[in-house]
Amino acid sequence: MQTEKLELTQEWDKTFPQDTRVDHEKVTFVNRYGITLAADLYKPKGVQCKLSAIAVSGPFGAVKEQASGLYAQEMATRGFLAIAFDPSFTGESGGQPRRVASPDINTEDFCAAVDYLSCRDDVDPERIGIIGICGFGGMAINAAALDPRIKATAAMTMYDMSRVTREGYFGSSDSRRPATSSAAPGPPSARPTTRPASTHAPAAWWTRCPMMRRSSCATTTTTTRRRAASTTARATPPMAGTPRAPYRS
Repeated sequence: MQTEKLELTQEWDKTFPQDTRVDHEKVTFVNRYGITLAADLYKPKGVQCKLSAIAVSGPFGAVKEQASGLYAQEMATRGFLAIAFDPSFTGESGGQPRRVASPDINTEDFCAAVDYLSCRDDVDPERIGIIGICGFGGMAINAAALDPRIKATAAMTMYDMSRVTREGYFGSSDSRRPATSSAAPGPPSARPTTRPASTHAPAAWWTRCPMMRRSSCATTTTTTRRRAASTTARATPPMAGTPRAPYRS
């Protein structure tokens, strides 16, 4: 596999001041999708022993010169070897097209960072953790569920991104999402203004987007639990007169 050559800025270009107690250098590594990732490495100055290590990324859409770099540098002042990396398609990291996101690939980015750290002579491979900030908190948790080499995980996430995507901020999706005949049948006066008190959402809330990749959904589901062989295997048929719960993938 031919490694992508990246053009890395060597001078200090962060949004925060450099800490003189920490050594800094640029590093690169490749994930399993063949994308070369760029990272800033922070190490306590003058330390020679094997260190506990941390990989940091996020927030969603941000670069390592911002929050993740500040987190990594601060962890280095506390005795950790830390890297802040740009996820695939972002910042100085490779990948095309630019400025896109993939839950599968971005989860792999954390695992690739662990690959890199575990191969360093100055890192204890049994003491590697990860930090996911904001939108990448979910990626970090997903990576920790997949990779047993990750011994500690922290996710600093301000809100439930999946719920906000589905319902809008503070449940405001009714006012922002255009009404369709399948999602909101009947005249406006007959439509409910609030969600029903049922434990299941209406079927329209769970309609799969035609542009959604099946592979992403399958990967996320199969990593947490075994899927049933068919829809009929999920539960026994309901009794006569019992309302059927909406199907959710």
